[in-house]
Amino acid sequence: MSNWEEKTKHLGQIKPNKTIQVKFKSKFPLSIDSVIPGCTSCTKFIDYKDNVLTLNFTPSSPKHLSTKLLPITKSVTVYYEDGTSEELKFTATLNRY
Repeated sequence: MSNWEEKTKHLGQIKPNKTIQVKFKSKFPLSIDSVIPGCTSCTKFIDYKDNVLTLNFTPSSPKHLSTKLLPITKSVTVYYEDGTSEELKFTATLNRY
């Protein structure tokens, strides 16, 4: 059973190099030890306050790919004080033009 209302967020189409706030709402107050992004260069943990975990996501545009639309999936792992953990994901389509 998940501690979160949603474990996956769909952000739709996004532009490169623009920061987006991603928020996950927990079902009840949680004792979080740490939040580790899968990609630390583009995803930053901001805080967990009032049952809302907030991340900043700044996607870059890979120079070696020539596609206009690029699907992306990112994740963070939430570690709880009781030693358990949970993975949260968010997806988007990067519109390079």
